Amino acid sequence: MRTKDKVAISWIDGGQVEGDFACHMFQLATVRHERIDTLIRVEGHLLSRQRNEVVEAFLRVSTAPWLLMLDTDHKFTPQDFDRLCDSVHDASAPVVSGLYFGAFRTGDLYPTAVPIAFSLDENGVDYHALHNWPPGRLIPVDAVGGGCLMIHRSVLETIREAAAADVRDWCWFLDGPANGRWYSEDMVFCQRVRAAGFPIYVNPDVMLPHLKSYWLTGEHFAEQKKAATS
Repeated sequence: MRTKDKVAISWIDGGQVEGDFACHMFQLATVRHERIDTLIRVEGHLLSRQRNEVVEAFLRVSTAPWLLMLDTDHKFTPQDFDRLCDSVHDASAPVVSGLYFGAFRTGDLYPTAVPIAFSLDENGVDYHALHNWPPGRLIPVDAVGGGCLMIHRSVLETIREAAAADVRDWCWFLDGPANGRWYSEDMVFCQRVRAAGFPIYVNPDVMLPHLKSYWLTGEHFAEQKKAATS
């Protein structure tokens, strides 16, 4: 990202947010105010609708080239912001996610930390989570979550231009069935990004704690991986 480029920061919530998230947003707006174009908040309880409303509002009210979508169950520091900004590029890396972990049931252990960054299998149906990555570089993936996602304006505009006129303000996120699977709204968004010809990356140097019943971190994942191979 060019140093003069500004970022619109958005989040969705059901009326309340975690104190850690709110504290980090105050801190970020204070120490990086020159990089922030606007803040966009959408309240509600339907993820796909809220995420579409965020994008529509961004394209309508902001002139910034970048939209950063954050979920309120993350901790996100100014250093995370800097690393993410430094890694994106309007042409070569127009969609970049931070790396965080979900709590999925895998075998007898629960919760197990699973990276929310995925590659498609050879049949183009099933997604497999990223489990190894070299530090210091972007990792190409087929899908990521929507919890920490930096997107260039051109990606969102291209998807809207290809959509039917009556759904152009709702064309980015949609959850539903396909290929015998149910895909969440962020996975469908990534499918539409790739169908429009844009690559998707994850930046493992932007590793965020993710609040479940506790803060799930990269350390949990590392310890579980070590235990599984010992």
